[in-house]
Amino acid sequence: IDSSFANLNDLLMQMRIKPHFADGKPAGLAVAWVKPDSFFTAMGLKGGDVIRSINDSPIMGADDIMAVYKDLKIGSDISLQVLRDKKIHTISYRFE
Repeated sequence: IDSSFANLNDLLMQMRIKPHFADGKPAGLAVAWVKPDSFFTAMGLKGGDVIRSINDSPIMGADDIMAVYKDLKIGSDISLQVLRDKKIHTISYRFE
């Protein structure tokens, strides 16, 4: 985890996200692009995914992701609820 998060700017360059709306209301963050062989592809994220929640906390914007990021440490488990192909998927990952 330390090497993945050592340079936050480099980490953020590995994925492009944008707000996602449903019925005119915020409904997560859409993954527009993920760099091949990146930390995020190792987690299982793909372009086109919509991140709906992380560890059961709704994700409506980048600030929500940063709040989760601050609590991560080695050995942390993370669970993402992702909308992919019109179905909800759970992505589980352990930071080591």
